[in-house]
Order: sequence, then C-alpha cells, then structure tokens
Amino acid sequence: MDVDTVRLGLGAFAVSPGFGGLGALAAAVVAYLGIRHKADQDRLAAREANTAEQATQRLADERERWWELARWVDQQVVDQQVAAARRPRRRAAHRPRGGRPRPPAEEDGVLAALLDTLRAMKGSAHTEEQQAMLAAVTSKIIQAGSETRE
Repeated sequence: MDVDTVRLGLGAFAVSPGFGGLGALAAAVVAYLGIRHKADQDRLAAREANTAEQATQRLADERERWWELARWVDQQVVDQQVAAARRPRRRAAHRPRGGRPRPPAEEDGVLAALLDTLRAMKGSAHTEEQQAMLAAVTSKIIQAGSETRE
C-alpha cells in the first residue's frame, strides 16, 4: 500500500456519506456529554440549594422552639407569682393538714428549676432579643423568689 492509494482512499471517504455519518455521530456524542455534564451540575446545584433551604428551615424551627420555651418559662413564673399572691400568708406555727409543716417555700424549687432551664437556654440565645428575654425572665424569677419569702 503506497501513500497515493491511502490518500485517494481517504479523499474518497471524506466526501462519502459514511464520513458525514461519522461526523454526525461524533457531534451527537459531544452534545450528549455536554448535556449530561450540565444535568449533573444542575442536580448538584439543586441538592445544595435544598440542603441550604433545609438548614435555614431547621434554624427557623429551632428559633421558634426557643421562643416557645421562653414564653412557657415566663408563663410559669407568672403562674407562680399568682399562686403565691393567692396563698394566705403563713404564720410560724401554722401546720397544714396531716400535722407536718410544709417545706419552706416549695415555690423555690419550681423557680430554681425555671432558672436552670434559662441557664440551659442561654447557650442557644444568639440574638439580642433572645438575650433580653432571658434577662427579663431571670429578673422576674428573682423577684418572684423574693416575694415568696416575704
């Protein structure tokens, strides 16, 4: 096989329908690979966006739960204050039914538990509003504790 025969064969192939078909096949493969790459990128971007959206939703849910707990603690303090105000003042010699004296300021245990709850919440108070809420409720608890001892 000499060079002229190869050149004539390639020249004839270059102008044949087979060469056009081979070119179309190559173009289709390149287009497929490009589309597949773009689809992979879109899928990855959608997954990242979904992950970011889930993280944002999780953070919003966490903040809402924080505020629900803060409002609950605040309401418990108010309930303790109302209960203490309705309770008759104890005299030193007063003994409830059963003959045993009531433990001193049972409200103190509830208020201490509420303070413990606020201490636990402090680590997740990230905004100024949350920190202000903690300070306000803590002040209420301290005030309620001093009122129950009077």
